[in-house]
Amino acid sequence: MRHILIFVVVISIITSIDLIASEKEQVTSEAAVKGSIIGSEQFSKEDYLGLLEEREKRLNTKEEEIRKEEETLRMLKLGIEEDIKRYTTIKSEILDDLMQLDKKRDERFNKLVKIYEIMSPGEAALRLVKMDESTAIKLISMMKEKAAGKILGQMEPSRAAKISEKIVKERTASRR
Repeated sequence: MRHILIFVVVISIITSIDLIASEKEQVTSEAAVKGSIIGSEQFSKEDYLGLLEEREKRLNTKEEEIRKEEETLRMLKLGIEEDIKRYTTIKSEILDDLMQLDKKRDERFNKLVKIYEIMSPGEAALRLVKMDESTAIKLISMMKEKAAGKILGQMEPSRAAKISEKIVKERTASRR
């Protein structure tokens, strides 16, 4: 929303600057024309000065409008910069929280690996067979080889082979 407002203010400032430039050009060309009229005594110096004063007032009014719009734009810019700082801080805090959550999740998973390692191979095999396959693969791949081998030895051979193949594929893919 602020970006749209800034865009509108910038367009307004540019338009005002263009108007001032055209007004100055118009005053200059009118002065040249009226200067020739003044020379021919058809236009008095007072009339010419009045015209110039009127143009100057309009230009001053437009310049004041531009100053106000520039101030509004400056304030909007400051507000956006403050928002960016605040959002950057929030983003940093969220990333820190996510890292902490990942760390805690990894710690809990490592504890689970140790629990399965000390469990009897038969009991561990029964539980791993009922578990989600990707979780079972991750658990077995993180175990010490001796414990993992005993547990796989207690599983149905086709299931143990399937899990072993996926562990090998994951390790091969992670080395690339």
